[in-house]
Amino acid sequence: MPSNAWLGGSRILQFLSIIYIGSWLRLFFVAAQGLFCSSVTFSALNHFVSKEFQPLSSATVRTSLIISENLRPLRGKFAVVYENSALVNRTQKSFLAGKLIHAIVPASVLYVLIDELGRKVFRGSSLFGYWDEAFLLLCFLVILIERWTDRENRLSTSPIDSGMAIFIAIAFAHMINVGFFRDVAFEGFRVVAQYMLFYFVISRWVTTDDRAKTLLTGLLMVVGTLSVHGLLQYVFQVQTPASWTDAAEKTVGTRVFSIVESPNILGSMMVLFLPMAFALFMNKERKPLWRLVLLGITGSMGLCVLLTQSRGAWLGLLIALVIFCLLVRPVWLLLLTGGAFASLLVPTVYARISYMLTPQFVASSQRGGRMLRYQTGLQMFFDRPFTGLGLGHFGGAVAMNHKDLFPTTFYMDNYWLKTLVEMGLPGLIGYMFLMGLLLVWGLRAVKAAEKKGNKMLAAGAMAGLTGVVLHNFLENIFEVPYMVVYFWTVAALLMYWGFGIAKAASLKKDV
Repeated sequence: MPSNAWLGGSRILQFLSIIYIGSWLRLFFVAAQGLFCSSVTFSALNHFVSKEFQPLSSATVRTSLIISENLRPLRGKFAVVYENSALVNRTQKSFLAGKLIHAIVPASVLYVLIDELGRKVFRGSSLFGYWDEAFLLLCFLVILIERWTDRENRLSTSPIDSGMAIFIAIAFAHMINVGFFRDVAFEGFRVVAQYMLFYFVISRWVTTDDRAKTLLTGLLMVVGTLSVHGLLQYVFQVQTPASWTDAAEKTVGTRVFSIVESPNILGSMMVLFLPMAFALFMNKERKPLWRLVLLGITGSMGLCVLLTQSRGAWLGLLIALVIFCLLVRPVWLLLLTGGAFASLLVPTVYARISYMLTPQFVASSQRGGRMLRYQTGLQMFFDRPFTGLGLGHFGGAVAMNHKDLFPTTFYMDNYWLKTLVEMGLPGLIGYMFLMGLLLVWGLRAVKAAEKKGNKMLAAGAMAGLTGVVLHNFLENIFEVPYMVVYFWTVAALLMYWGFGIAKAASLKKDV
């Protein structure tokens, strides 16, 4: 039976809704929306985001079709050998083996748990460090077998395949030609490119709504669990390192970090998934119990990102929610504005924000904080603008792991600037092109998803991705493997919700 607090809250919301419906403010918004929707600007924007994805316009798709056609005889022989294999027949007859094989790719939702907990349990084992490479190869093997035995002849492709291929090619060429230490350059290339490849895995595996639902549910359960764990850290006042706050800043209490050992990374995970959790909660077709669970997940994520006290995550979440409101219902911006001001009533939030406006913060930042780091990074770029220093040679985890070679290195706290310093202008342009493709086609995917009834969910994915892209201007978010994996997993889901899966058979006629 609902509690009095729940009923009271519902009545308050109903009362405020009635007031708003009859207010001048609503009339203003309705008039403004009408004027904007009838404007030339809206018409141009609507035409831009309504552009449909045409696979044959992509050189990548055409090339893959030609290769696929030439490999058709080999694929046919492989399918025969595969289907007649004794090992395959035994595996198919085994219920457990079949379940395990089908669970390989979805197991990527557990990436953060395996990576963080595994490194703690197998701290003394060097072999554990190769688990992610082994897992990626296993996922590719599953996709290869599915594709080569696919009777429906589906062609999994997306508008951002070419952008990712171009950026990885630039990084590969850079690894070969630039850098004082080849082994470090290779390691830097691996960190940049390896985890992006999960986009190709997920985008090829998600061929049905059930598979997309499985991934999204698993991701929300994992990240929701981390948020609850973060809240428990706050309740039990888990001690956090003093280095996580400025020495001149007054104490801000516990900064939650769950198992990821970084409030900024935990906050960024919340930024990525909170809009989608809220979008699912707002779907009234869901079962009441599942909606209640989603409400709890959304609320715990919101509290968790607040308690990380990560200003970068706060900014990323604010931008993400603004994007979400604009895509779904602009009038929600009023509630968002009220919520943003209400959050300033929390003492620790106000202290973190107000400290940024003090001379002490500016002096500290210039002395050893982000301002000094950004100035140093820009100077390094100007010294080698076209080649950069080399992948893994400065500003990130690889360089920090080779302090003997780079004693003056530090975390750049800006992934875009780190890319510029390491790869020069070609690398930054390639990375900007990739992210530009993602955001442009992400908007178009949201528009296309409207026809399939997935607009709010697609808008949540688009909002989360945008928030993380912007958060990377203040942190090295993509230095963390599972953040890259989760980011591109959400991107693959967004492209599926928008454009679905094409059939190679229907495209081959036009090649």
